[in-house]
Amino acid sequence: MVAPDYLIDELYKHRKYIAEKAGISEGEVGLLIDLSVRGIRIIPSAEYKKERDMAVRLIENDVGDATYVACCMALKCDGIWTNDPDYDGKKGIAYSGPNI
Repeated sequence: MVAPDYLIDELYKHRKYIAEKAGISEGEVGLLIDLSVRGIRIIPSAEYKKERDMAVRLIENDVGDATYVACCMALKCDGIWTNDPDYDGKKGIAYSGPNI
């Protein structure tokens, strides 16, 4: 499993919100983040920045998601595993979402 470095930034950025929702301390959230990403290969932005413009064009509804698409494109991954239906039917993006 791989993820852009943006994932770590976003998790830590929202650490307080996560802590409040989970009813735990921000320190505990930080520990959970650290433990959760151990099995994930974190990709630095330098490795996917060339694909960013194309990814923004593909994901027009949510440019925040373009980072994940750019990372996927740069690594020539099989697809993106997500529950976000914005990915479904997008040409150039293999989508693996819920079967609802």
